[in-house]
Order: sequence, then structure tokens, then C-alpha cells
Amino acid sequence: GKFYVLVEATVQALGQVARAYKAKFPIPVIGITGSVGKTTTKDMIASVLSQKFRVLKTEGNYNNEIGLPLTLFRLNPQHELCVLEMGMNHFGEIDYLTRIVSPNVAVITNIGDAHIENLGSREGILKAKSEIFQAMTGDDLAVLNGDDPLLRTLDGKIAPGILWCGADHEPPYEAKEIRQMGAKGLQCKIKTPKTEFAVTIPALGNHMIYPVLMACAIGEKFGMTGEEMKKGVEAFVPTKMRMNVIRQGDVTILDDAYNANPQSMRAALEAVPAGQMEAGYCVGMSYLQIIRRIVLPQALRTAFPPLSNSLISMVKDTSLAANITVMEMFMATQRIAARTYEMLPLYCEVAAIYLLFSTILTFIQRAGERRLSSYGKRDGRRKA
Repeated sequence: GKFYVLVEATVQALGQVARAYKAKFPIPVIGITGSVGKTTTKDMIASVLSQKFRVLKTEGNYNNEIGLPLTLFRLNPQHELCVLEMGMNHFGEIDYLTRIVSPNVAVITNIGDAHIENLGSREGILKAKSEIFQAMTGDDLAVLNGDDPLLRTLDGKIAPGILWCGADHEPPYEAKEIRQMGAKGLQCKIKTPKTEFAVTIPALGNHMIYPVLMACAIGEKFGMTGEEMKKGVEAFVPTKMRMNVIRQGDVTILDDAYNANPQSMRAALEAVPAGQMEAGYCVGMSYLQIIRRIVLPQALRTAFPPLSNSLISMVKDTSLAANITVMEMFMATQRIAARTYEMLPLYCEVAAIYLLFSTILTFIQRAGERRLSSYGKRDGRRKA
């Protein structure tokens, strides 16, 4: 039969049991927080450390007051290190998670705008993220983004020692000679206080140097060699929907869609090398331009192969695109979704809705411009 334990508050009880269970395993814990890149940094740190240690890491988005305790329950005597992602959207939440797990190494990836509606300002976000240090001592370690100006203000203000990682300030952990390799990722030279080595990072975007440098800083703390860290970086596999490259025929999709915020979307667009993918033309374009010149043409090629060239020409021509009725575009969007669904079931419904509303916005914008234009002409005739 089943039995139940009656508690006053289930979430708090879950955290208390998880803390007691973690106490049975006296192994180092690396806690990771930040506005952007927590999951990627967690995956990179775990990939590097796993070259030498048996590592338990957060899976998926189990980074809150429920997910973190559930992750701890997966600990077993074989684990030697624990790599945990810590998310939050209000003050006090990181503090609550650190009281459960007591990290020995704290990582903050950066301070951005995520959840600024709850925290008031970037300074408020910094304060909330800094709760990760409250239970730490001088024997512990903080690994921080040295290129983030707000994180730089923590220098000398927190108990644990700090290791800075970056490219702009020549910190102890530095990336040099960064070179884009298209869809294959990027190459760079990693410089640490103990070693220097060239590595190919199998992920897009210059921002990937930060997860790599933080992983190397932690790896070196735990006695790893340059060769071990290099292998760990090159074995990196991102979590689904985090900068995943998907190829469908001649179409390449960069999937960074999980709960994206402005900073991560900007990094994703900047990561696409111009000339390597058609989406490289996205950089510097408005959302409506991206829809008209890239997303919709690719969808039309999929949905209407015999007519795609003429339809694409019509869509790319702004004046003609404005003459398509909303109902016609809605019907076309439905057909695009139906055809695309077989290839990309995770994206088609969102893409269809996005195309529809973007097209409606275009109609409104163009209708307004035509009315203003015709009014100006009539007004000019009156003045004449």
C-alpha cells in the first residue's frame, strides 16, 4: 500500500529532505546562476569535469525550488562532483536554493535584463544573483564574467575568492585568437595561469568563450590538465533548444528558442556567420524584414514548390506584399504549417502564428504609409 507524510508546506518539506539527503554525500558542489547562459555554462562545466570525475548535473530546466531538490535525489555514492543550475525570478529564491545545497564554487555568467520586471533594475538583478554568496566563506570560490561591468563591482565585496574569466580585461582565464568556423563552431586559444592550449568549441557564437573559460577555471581548481579540459570542451553537447543547429535539406535552423530573452536572442543572431547561412542576413534587419525576406520565403519553398519562385518574389516586394489580404495570408499560413509540420513539428505552429501576426502588422504599417502618402498628394494639389 501507499503511505503519506503530512507536512505544513510541501515545497519547503521537499527542500528540507533534499538538504538532509545531500548531507550524506560530502562532495563539492558547483552552483551556477546568471541572466543568460546558465544552462549552456552548466553543460560545459559538466562536460569538462566529466573527463576526470563522475559528475551529477542538472538535467533540463530543473533549476528551481522543486527541480533542484529532485536533482539532488539522483545523487549516489559514485558521484564525485555536483554541478547545479540555479534559477530565480524574485529576491530570496537564490538564497533559498543555496541553503539547500551550500555550493563550494559559485558561478555567475552575467547580469542582463531577465526578470527585471520583478527586480526593478540590473542592480536589483545583481543583488538577487549575489545571494549565492551568502553562505560561502573565504575557502570557497567565485567564478565570474570579468567582462561584465556589474559583476566587476563585486571585487573585494564578497567572501569567496574570485577568478575572473573573459576576453576584454586580460583576466587570469582568457580567450585569444577567436575565429569563427561557421556551423562547426569557433576556434580560440585558452590561456590559464597554468597552461595554454588551442581548442575548437562545437557551438556557435563568440559568447561561448565564457562557458569554456569558466569550465577551465573550475577544472584547474580540481587539478585537471590542459589536455583533459580540451577534450571536455570539444565533447560539449548543448541541451535541446539552446543554440542547436538543425539541418533540413538546404535550410539550416539555429534553435535557441527555450525561454529566450533579449540578450540571448541578440547573441543568437550575432552568432550566425554572414555568408555561411541565409539567416546570416538577419543581423541588422527588422523583424518584419526577417519574416519577409527569410522566414516566409523558406516556408513558401516548403509549402508551394511549383509556385515558390513567383510567390517569393511577390512577398519580397513590399508593395505587392501589402496587397495580399489577411485572409489569403491566413490560409497560406495554415497550408505552410500543414506541410512544415511533417518536417519540423516543434516549430510550425509557433511559426504560423508569428507569420500571421507579422503579416498583419505589415498590412497596418503599409496601409498607414499609403494613407499618409495619398493625403500628402491631395494636400499638395490643394496648395497648388
